Amino acid sequence: MESYNEILTGMENAYKDTTGYKPDENSDTGIRMRVLAGEVFNLTSQLEWLKKQMFPTTAEGIYLDYHAEERGITRKSAVKATGYVTFAMAYVITEDVIIPKGTVVATDDDVPLRFISTQERMIRAGTVNVVVPVEAEKGGKEYNVATGKIVCAVTAVQNIIQIINLSPMTGGADVESDDRLRNRILYLHYHHNNSTNTAFYKNLAESVEGVYSAGVIPKNRGVGTVDVYISRHGEDAGTLLINSVQELLTKEREVNVNVQVRTATKSSANIHLYLDVEEKYDFEEVKRDVEVMATDYVNSLGVGNPFYLSKLGVLIQQVQGVKGFIYDMDDSYDLLVSKKMYPAMGSITIERRVET
Repeated sequence: MESYNEILTGMENAYKDTTGYKPDENSDTGIRMRVLAGEVFNLTSQLEWLKKQMFPTTAEGIYLDYHAEERGITRKSAVKATGYVTFAMAYVITEDVIIPKGTVVATDDDVPLRFISTQERMIRAGTVNVVVPVEAEKGGKEYNVATGKIVCAVTAVQNIIQIINLSPMTGGADVESDDRLRNRILYLHYHHNNSTNTAFYKNLAESVEGVYSAGVIPKNRGVGTVDVYISRHGEDAGTLLINSVQELLTKEREVNVNVQVRTATKSSANIHLYLDVEEKYDFEEVKRDVEVMATDYVNSLGVGNPFYLSKLGVLIQQVQGVKGFIYDMDDSYDLLVSKKMYPAMGSITIERRVET
C-alpha cells in the first residue's frame, strides 16, 4: 500500500507533467492536493483493512466471528473457575450457622479476585467448619487461583474466623482468542465436516464451553464406536464437562454409533535450561517472563499435539532481554502424545548461564 507521501508525490508529479510546474505547498492547489492525498490514503487504508477481513487467515474480532458462523461454529465465551472454600468457626458451636448462597469471598491481592458461593451450606451445631462450593465472579483463567489464596470475607458471616480454599480453583478460561478460533475455522476448511468423520466429532466437542481441545479416535472399541478425549486449557476435563460433551455427542451422533467421551490424560513436559540475559535486564524478571511464556505455550498445544524443544526455543529467544540459552538435555525432552493425551507444563527449571 502506498504511503501518504508516495500518494502526494505522485499527484504533484502528475500535475507537473501536465502544467509544467510543481505547485507550491502553501498555494491553493498545493493545499487541496494535501487534503486530497490524505483522503485517498485513508480510503486505501480502509480497503487494505477490509481485504484482511475477507479471509479467515487474516480477519479479526467480529469479522472473524462472521467467518466462524459460515462454518457453523461460534467463539467460546469466558468460563468461570469453580472450587470449594472452607468456612471455619473459632470454637464448636451450639447452634447451626447458615452460609447463604451468594456469600462473597475474595483473595488477599492488591486487586482482589472475588468468588461467590453457589449453594447454601450450614455449619451444624457441634462442628466448627463447612465446605462451600464457589464460582468466580467473572470468567477468565486469572481466577484459577492456587490453594490458600482465598482468605477474605466480603459478605459478613457471624462468628466466622477463617476462610480458606484448601484446593485450587480450576476450570476458568478466557474468551476464545482470535488465533484459537481461527485455528478451529481453518481445521474445518482442511477437514470437511460431513457428520460421519473425525472433524464432525472434534468440532462438536470443541464447541462446548470449557473444552479447550479434543482428540477423536474412530473404531477405538471396534466397528461402530468413536472415542473422544477432551481437555481444558492445560488440565483434565472434570466430570461435569465430560457429561456435557457426552450429552451433545450422543444427541448428534450417527445412527448406530456408540460415542464415548473421556478426559484426555496429561503428559508433563519438563524443561531445564540455562539462561543468559542482556546486561540492562534483570535476570529474575526475564526468567519469570520465560516461565510464563513457556507455560502458556505448552498448555496451549492441546490434545494430540506434540511438544518440541526446538519450537519452544524460537519463542524463548524472542522474549525481551534474552541473550541466549541452552537446554540441559538430561532433564529436557520432546514430548510425543497420542490423541488420548495432551501436553501440559510439568517442572520448569531456569538457571543463570555461566560462561566456561
